[in-house]
Amino acid sequence: MDFQNILERNQIDVRDWSVSFLTAPAKPFFLDPDYLKRCAILAGFPAELTAGMIDYASEIREDPIRKKLAWHLYRLYCCLADFKPFPDHIDLTGDRTGILYLIIFCSLYTHLRFKMQMEGLPEELADRVLCRIVPVLGNRSVHYPGEKGILGRSMVFILNYKNSPCFRLGRFDFVLMPCPAAYPELFRHRESGKYIALCRVGWKVGKTGFLLAPDDESAPPVEFSEKGNCITGRKVNLAKGVATEEILTLDLKEYIRLTGPGSNVLLMHIPGGGGMSLEKCKASFAEARDFFRKYYPEVPISVFGCTSWIFNPDWQEYVPEANMSKLQRATLAFPGPHNPRSGLIFLFARDDGDPGQYPADNSLRRAMIRAWKEKGTLRPGGMLLPFDEVDNFPLDQASCII
Repeated sequence: MDFQNILERNQIDVRDWSVSFLTAPAKPFFLDPDYLKRCAILAGFPAELTAGMIDYASEIREDPIRKKLAWHLYRLYCCLADFKPFPDHIDLTGDRTGILYLIIFCSLYTHLRFKMQMEGLPEELADRVLCRIVPVLGNRSVHYPGEKGILGRSMVFILNYKNSPCFRLGRFDFVLMPCPAAYPELFRHRESGKYIALCRVGWKVGKTGFLLAPDDESAPPVEFSEKGNCITGRKVNLAKGVATEEILTLDLKEYIRLTGPGSNVLLMHIPGGGGMSLEKCKASFAEARDFFRKYYPEVPISVFGCTSWIFNPDWQEYVPEANMSKLQRATLAFPGPHNPRSGLIFLFARDDGDPGQYPADNSLRRAMIRAWKEKGTLRPGGMLLPFDEVDNFPLDQASCII
């Protein structure tokens, strides 16, 4: 059987395929039942799923072609750069493709433990990553009823744990990175300690104060300029999460610049699973602050930041008492990148067709469908929490925003 042809017809990355074919060991470590059992226990997989994973791994060990396929997928996922998501199905594995992907996900655990050892980090951080996949186990059956395991697209974010300074610390994931262009320019007044923000260079803003797509020609990029110690730009309302019409000039003799080119942030990623009370949020922020101060003391970090469907300002109208709405009010808000279907994939595991016809079987789904019908769009939003304000969380927006 032509191994390269198998990969091509299933739209699997063929890079290094010959190396995979020639180097596949007789007993790949990630097909070992004891290894998979350990991963399953740490991850909290249901017993039935664990048994299915171990049984299928046993079958793969006895099939030379499927074993080479598994080895190639492992190398693509764990060893090569620029991972391309796996297809939903592979003809050799059929309705158990999701189980194979779960096995490949578990193979990452060995690499994560090695990373922690080499960097002098607590090895338990690798254990926490395994728990990250549990909230998306049900997504595959939404698309393919009766199938177990995971979708290939669910494996993408997890690679940040291997390739970046990314760690699960309390309720959230945190990734150390340069300040994204999606974040506004945030400033702290030197005397009052209050915050003010300007739209980032290149942003395009619609009439309602929300961001337009970069290629939208209905509005020019916002005004933004720097001259000496002065920065001129369009003000962001940090309470409502929208851009205003007001143009301000800020003197850096009076303000400290926290975000923008050259700054570092802790990007917060919110795993599924609920339980996002303000108390748990604060504990997670504090754990992350202390962790990065201990293990990355040489890196100056300005803020925690996040852009997500969770920070859609419309939730203040539709679900004001939800934890995500409370978190939005407890931080500094800004408009997120244009995405009119933001959040559908996370709440419904799909974003096709007419969202108005999606199942409205819980309060959050009902709120999203209502927002879609009444607003005509869904809006991602953003939040910032200055790194040294964790002890003051939740912030009192009325007293800390200019």
